[in-house]
Amino acid sequence: MTQPVWDEVLEKNIDFALLPGDTVYMNYKDRSPQGEIKYNRVWFRHLQQRAETHFANFISKTPIYSTWDDHDYGNNDADHSLAGKENSLAAWGHLWPNPYQGSSKGTGNYYSYSWGDVDYYVMDCRWYRNPHNGTLFGKPQMEWLEEKLLESTAAFKIIVSASDVMERGLTGDLKQIGKVVTKYSISGVVFNSGDIHRNQFKSQKVSNWPYPVVQITSSGIARVKQRPFAIITIDTNLEDPEMLTQFYIADSKERDTTWSNNATVDCHEIRKSKDRDLKQRCSKVVRLSDLTPS
Repeated sequence: MTQPVWDEVLEKNIDFALLPGDTVYMNYKDRSPQGEIKYNRVWFRHLQQRAETHFANFISKTPIYSTWDDHDYGNNDADHSLAGKENSLAAWGHLWPNPYQGSSKGTGNYYSYSWGDVDYYVMDCRWYRNPHNGTLFGKPQMEWLEEKLLESTAAFKIIVSASDVMERGLTGDLKQIGKVVTKYSISGVVFNSGDIHRNQFKSQKVSNWPYPVVQITSSGIARVKQRPFAIITIDTNLEDPEMLTQFYIADSKERDTTWSNNATVDCHEIRKSKDRDLKQRCSKVVRLSDLTPS
């Protein structure tokens, strides 16, 4: 199936694209008889996706930052126990030109980069994920993130996690990050996620946090009928720096459709609306003053 949505995003003249996981979908065919993920099959799945002409054109013209979720890491709901995860990591390092993988703290598919006065921390929510102790990121990665947050002088600090950081049963890391933010009065922390195959804006109070936790979610760009994506525009030159999120979905199920956003609909004000399409086309401005400890 063709994916013309990539042409639509390209026309937005974005500075770069951030792909938050599930870029490809692996299955049992991608495992060895012993159940390990196979290096060459990771390559095969990604080459299949890159053979799609719209996507190939998009990544050839756009700076790309990427991370994985369960389906391109290994299989549905895969976690720290995945057999052959080292093969996935090695293949990913050859397939995507991210700045680096992991740190001296520990192995994994995580890294950071800066764009203007914004720092991005792209987390690996699979390598250390453990539902038994409620962690998404694991101790090595959390220690790395804490150091990075303390070093940052950027207006906004965007923590990218393919999975929802507010996911039930896996909020231990979110609370720990909140303790660090509170202890050191760190402003401007925002979360960006994928996974759930729709657009979603969250802003809610969480224990240990000195201000509401904001999470911007968009995923399923080439997988579901709405083909959602989000454009985030950040202006740090304002007296009160702000981040504008515009959510887009397809106007019809047809392949050659248009995509639209409603600039007049505030995501936070319609969060209880039953109109799912309206919630996926909304817009939201978040200001630095909204994300500053009192």
